[in-house]
Amino acid sequence: MKDVLAIAEETLASAEDRLRALIRAALENQRYSDVAKLAPLADAVLQVMKTARSGYAGLSSVHAAAAQGGGNDKHALPQFTAEPTIPLGPDLAYPRFERHGDKLVKVAWSKKDRREYEHRASADVIFRIAELFQRDRGLGTPFKMDSLMPFKSRSGAEIPSYQAYLALAWFRSLGAVEPRGDNGYAIVVDGLRRAIENAWNDFPDSLTK
Repeated sequence: MKDVLAIAEETLASAEDRLRALIRAALENQRYSDVAKLAPLADAVLQVMKTARSGYAGLSSVHAAAAQGGGNDKHALPQFTAEPTIPLGPDLAYPRFERHGDKLVKVAWSKKDRREYEHRASADVIFRIAELFQRDRGLGTPFKMDSLMPFKSRSGAEIPSYQAYLALAWFRSLGAVEPRGDNGYAIVVDGLRRAIENAWNDFPDSLTK
């Protein structure tokens, strides 16, 4: 019989796949308010999977250390119980995206500095990145960010790399772009520029709440 944690991980992976499929279907049918509701759920499941994997790895290493010490090492358990729970809250809460007027804001957590930080980009920059993705790479064609950079605005000004990566992160959270392992990323919806603009128009403005 499979290990219970392996079964749990398979269950979570299946749930994430199903949520991603629902997000794609919502995008294809232009149900952007549904995308905004589903994307955080899919991301939360993914973060739980990552947390479970890191916890399982920590547990395995403790058991291995205890076995090497004959199972009588009194210091092994306290080291385990004090360790992997520290980043749990921030890992589950970040990153998150907010709309502040005509700006997209990514709120993330710095593990190094143990604090929040923000990256911002205008809606025009976000739409321009979507336009360039769509122009340079077709549906389902893998691409790497380094091969497309630097991105430039319509006026020819270079778009800062952090803003390009902010746009990519938001597109991924919407399910419009998906990772492709060592091959980078791929667009998975038709009409990326239009889909992103419609998603933006449906994105509640935090400044007006």
